[in-house]
Amino acid sequence: MKRINVIGTSGSGKSTFSQKLALKLNYPYLEMDNMFWKANWVESSNEEFLLS
Repeated sequence: MKRINVIGTSGSGKSTFSQKLALKLNYPYLEMDNMFWKANWVESSNEEFLLS
C-alpha cells in the first residue's frame, strides 16, 4: 500500500488538497487528528496510536 503524508501549517489547505488527491488517485483519505485524538480531545497513548 502506498501512503502520502501531506504536511503544512494550520489553514494552508492540507485537508482540501489531500481529499482531492486521494479522490484523483483512488486512495483512502485519513486525517491524523481523527486517528490520534479520542473524544473530548483526549490524547491517545503512543501504543494506542501506533496500533490503530
